[in-house]
This record gives sequence, C-alpha cells and structure tokens, in this order.
Amino acid sequence: MIFQNSLGIDISRHRLGLLCLKTSFKGIINAQEAVYLLEKGKSFKEKSDVVADLIKAFIQSHQIASGDIFIGIPNESAMIREVRLPLAAKENLRETLKYEMEKFVPMSADEIYFDYQILAEDKENQDLRILLAIAKKSVIEPYLELKEKLGNGISGIEIRSSAIANFLSYRLSDSKDISVAYERFIELQKNSAVEISASPEELGVSEDLIPAFGVALKGLYQTPIQMNLIPPELRKKRGKTGIYTFIILICLTVLFGAGWGASRVIQHRLVENRINQEMKRLAADVRQADQIRAEVEALEKKADYLNKLQNGRPTALDMMAELSRIIPDKAWVQQLIISEKGLQLEGFAESASELIPILDASKIFKDVAFLSSITKERDGKERFLIGLKTKS
Repeated sequence: MIFQNSLGIDISRHRLGLLCLKTSFKGIINAQEAVYLLEKGKSFKEKSDVVADLIKAFIQSHQIASGDIFIGIPNESAMIREVRLPLAAKENLRETLKYEMEKFVPMSADEIYFDYQILAEDKENQDLRILLAIAKKSVIEPYLELKEKLGNGISGIEIRSSAIANFLSYRLSDSKDISVAYERFIELQKNSAVEISASPEELGVSEDLIPAFGVALKGLYQTPIQMNLIPPELRKKRGKTGIYTFIILICLTVLFGAGWGASRVIQHRLVENRINQEMKRLAADVRQADQIRAEVEALEKKADYLNKLQNGRPTALDMMAELSRIIPDKAWVQQLIISEKGLQLEGFAESASELIPILDASKIFKDVAFLSSITKERDGKERFLIGLKTKS
C-alpha cells in the first residue's frame, strides 16, 4: 500500500539497528536508518530503558509517522523445530500444536509463546510438514514491555535469521518460494552467516542493518517466512487508514485536477489540507464500520449454521444424546466442541482406539478420526482427541 511506513528494530547483545521503510510510487524505499552501540554484559531487560529512549529519539528526530513496528531478536532467544502432524489437524492447528507441545520441547504450553508455518502438505501420507518457532515467555515479555515505553503497539517479533532470509529473498529477487527461503533460514540458524554475492551498493543497505531491513519488510511486503513470536491476541491490529487516505486522495485529486488544471500546485495543497481534516473525522467512523461488519459476518455464519441444523441435520441435543448412548462406560468425555465444521471430543478411555469403530457405526456421525496421537496417562488411561462430522 502506498504512503505506509514500517519501522524495523534489530536488537543484538551489543548493538541496536533501526531502519524505517516507506512505500511510494517507486516502491519500497529506505527512508531513515541508524546504528547504536549497547553496553555489553547486560541482559536486554537491564538495557530496555536505554533502548526505548534511543528508539523514541530516532522517531522524533526523523518525524516518523505512526506505523507498524517489528522487532528482531537474537537467534538463541528461540528454538526452531520441524514437526509433522496429521492432515486432519489443519483446521485447528494452533490448538493442536498447543495440546502436543510437550512432545516437541521440554516445557508446557503455558510457559511459552510460539508460532508456526506450514511448509508442505503431503496428501499421499495425509500429514503436514510444519515449521515451529518457540520461545519462553520470560524471554519475550521484556520486548513486549517496549509497547508501554514507546507508546505504540508492536506488530511482530522474530529471530534475526528469519529476518535476514526474508531480506535476501526480497533484495536478490531469487524467489518468493518458501522452500528457497527456508533452506537459507536453516543455513543461517546453523552458521549465523551466509555468503552474499552482492555488494552493499547492490543490496542498498549496510550489513549491520540487514536484520532491521528484514523485520521492517513484514509491514509492507509478503515475506516468505511468516514467523511471529507475539501471540495473535497481543499483536498490534493492522489499520486501514492508509487505504482510505489513498482512495480519497486519488478521488479528490482527479476531481480538482479536472476543474482546475491551470492551478495544480495550489489545488494539490488544498486537497492535502482537506484530506488531513477529513481523515481525523473519519477515523472513528472507519473503526466502527469495521467492527459492525465483523459482527454482521459472525451473525451470518451463526444463522447459516442454524439453518443447516433446521434443514434435517441433527441438532446439538440429538448429537449429545447419541454420544451418551454409544460411548462405553469405561470412556469419559472431558471436553465437547460443536461447531459448523463438526465435533471434537477430548477425554480419557481404557482403550481409545475402540472408540473409532463405535462412533463410525453411529447413524448420525461420519468421518471419525484422531486429531492427535493417543497419550498414556499415569493412571493407565489413554488420552484422546477425536474429530467427527454429522451426516446430512
């Protein structure tokens, strides 16, 4: 989108790199940049006040308008895993990964922040190949506290190796294919450096600022590696002000240009002043309209689902009655989720595998399958997570 800006912040043990990217009719341009040395031997938490002051001074001195802020952190701050899960888990992948997390790292889901990206879907073997980034909450939270110190939301946090891999994919224009970027990312994780067959002039930025450039790209460009260690609910929401500003600017420019072609310079200034005033008034209306549209879409989905239930499909009471009837006494359902996509059963049984043929034989259920592997509890019971759908 034209007239947007994105600030990339690269924080290493002894250096702070800042780089602001902006979009224009010429594409993405490097607007401002700076590198500061930080005191060695201290943790980021101990240096966070100094870092915040340097960032605020940089924003004020260059008069950078409010935009997206992305932070790059040292590679050792996070763990990277490549895992595989059944293809059936795709619909609720984040919840399934959270449920299975202790199989991948020696920590519970409550102790960490994580994000994932699907690398490939194997239709033949019915599984997903997934890239998983995991970090302790205690490591990420000091960076999240910059939000309060800067007075602005943070859109994303990623490790330096993914930022560099995204920069190289963008600048070298070799490919947006995830496989190319992923190979480079893994090489960076192992070696912390890759050989770049291009000069600083060709790259358009010094080597020290490549990670900051890479993280800033996230706000303006569809990067191949989309890892973000901030939980979705804590990320800064993407605004649409730039979109409406651009549309209004084009419309007003065309209208005024057609009527007053002889005084383009004066008309342009008048348009800019009117846009600034109008956008202040419309900002609240735009937010309210987005909220109303989201509420309407949610109500439409619920109405569609209720209509389907009324058109001959089993009701929620029918489903619960059927489950109560067919599930053996030696099995317990701990959690039942009913949605328009189907049902999810989570619980314990002496033999979880026996539940599949029982549910499959039901007159109202179909497509019964495990959404994750069976785990054995200390008391000998088997923990299961099963997905199924209702027959029409």
